[in-house]
Parts: sequence; structure tokens; C-alpha cells
Amino acid sequence: MELPAGWHVRPATLDDTPAILAAMVASDLATIGEPDSSAEDIVEIFQEPDAESVVALAPDGTTVAWANVINPNRGPRTYVNVFSHPDLGAPSHRPLLAGLYESVGMSPMYEGDIYERTVVAR
Repeated sequence: MELPAGWHVRPATLDDTPAILAAMVASDLATIGEPDSSAEDIVEIFQEPDAESVVALAPDGTTVAWANVINPNRGPRTYVNVFSHPDLGAPSHRPLLAGLYESVGMSPMYEGDIYERTVVAR
């Protein structure tokens, strides 16, 4: 996973919930015009037994994105999600999504998949 110089990714923890929520709400506001995320949503994903979750940190240490992979029913469908701050998290979009696809042995359904799923509506 290649991020810009000074950026890094680390495993997410429950202690990251407030920072993750701030990035998610900023994304909600940019895409749908109102908050649509809650701390409970985040905790629920952390409680999934097979979930993988990471945060992306900008050079100043600010959490700007949260990415997770979950398979809640342990079935054939795996969910790959990246939530990022629309103004601060853009450099993390593609690397996080590509890294998550790789971590679960998936590849994008078509070449434009990674791009299409990381565009933030303005």
C-alpha cells in the first residue's frame, strides 16, 4: 500500500472511534448533506469477529480515513469499505481500497472499480 510521504496506516482500535466518526460525518456531509454515521455503527463493525480495520493518518497525525473489510455472515460476499474526510483524506483513497482488496485476495471487478468507489461527491 503506497501512501504519500509522511502518511501511514495502522490497525484501528475502539479508541479511534471519535476520530473515525469525525471523518465519516465530514464525508456524509459532503456526499448526502447530513450526518448518517454514528459511533454505534463504528463499534458494530469493530465487534464483527472477522473484521479487519485500519486508519490512515496524515503527516500531522490526524486520522483522515477508516477502511474495513467485513464478512458478517461468513458467506461468499465480503464488504470492503473506505470512509475518508473529503478534504483531508483524498491521498488515502486509492491506496486503502487497493490494499483492502489485496488483503482479502480480491481484485476490482473491472479496471475502473478502484477509482469509481473512491470518488467523493462534491
